[in-house]
Amino acid sequence: MLIVLVVMVPIALLSANPSRSWLARATRRISFGYGLLAGALPDFWLGLVLIFVFSACWGGRLVRRAGLAILDLPPARVTGFYVVDTLLAGISTL
Repeated sequence: MLIVLVVMVPIALLSANPSRSWLARATRRISFGYGLLAGALPDFWLGLVLIFVFSACWGGRLVRRAGLAILDLPPARVTGFYVVDTLLAGISTL
């Protein structure tokens, strides 16, 4: 919310300005590009891309993977969900 108030509201106000200055043209292009990107990008895909970027940039320190490798035996069935059961069993692929 802070980013929206500090960055996007001034960009929106500047892009609504009908003048022909370079700043008004640049903010119109930024807001148009953001509108196209925000409308065309599915949220789940953006989330997956951000998880990949953060795990690649910081070596996986920010992303904790809970799951089974191909050769792992499944954990004891507690809830029926593999991810939850692996977390409860303490199995981590990290």
